[in-house]
Amino acid sequence: MKMTQNDYSCVVGVDVSKAKLDVAWSSEGPSVEIENAKEQITKLLIQKIQDKAQTLVVLEATGGYESLLVELLHQGGIAVAVVNPRRVRDFAKGIGRDAKTDPIDAMCIAYYGQVVNPKPHVAKSDTEKKLEALVTRRRQLLDLITQENNRVQQTSDKEIQKLIRQSLKNLQRWSEQRMSANRMNIVCFPRTCGIALAAIRCGRR
Repeated sequence: MKMTQNDYSCVVGVDVSKAKLDVAWSSEGPSVEIENAKEQITKLLIQKIQDKAQTLVVLEATGGYESLLVELLHQGGIAVAVVNPRRVRDFAKGIGRDAKTDPIDAMCIAYYGQVVNPKPHVAKSDTEKKLEALVTRRRQLLDLITQENNRVQQTSDKEIQKLIRQSLKNLQRWSEQRMSANRMNIVCFPRTCGIALAAIRCGRR
């Protein structure tokens, strides 16, 4: 039978940071701290889940620190929901917790998952991952270009200005290469063109 959101009998909450994960096997806790590393995630989280089909792991989007965990959960056949941190904080306020002074811990995230039943995250294809990496790199280059443009205006030293302008030329060239790669992926992989189109629109602003 196909699983629906409400079919999960076990909801695990995970509070993600760069170096570690706090894992709550229920909203009543306690939580267990593990390293945000492949071996630890596999041994101390994934292998401990007895009924993978009945389990939903809920975690907040952290800007990338959750990527390894999400990938390993997908590989293990375990449903995972990556939720907006703001929604979890609003939920915490609704149950009487002050998000400004109380940390949003794994137990709170688990309780959010039990009550809200967030939609599981769909595994991304290799092509989508590549496109996202290209988009991220182009955004980084655009940020560097902005920073260098600011620096060239902040110095009156002609030699420094020359060095910065040379740096700008290199950054702009690399940025255009990333733009070309995005356009190529639109042609070759139309299903994922939305990601690349978004990056191109950002670049034109």
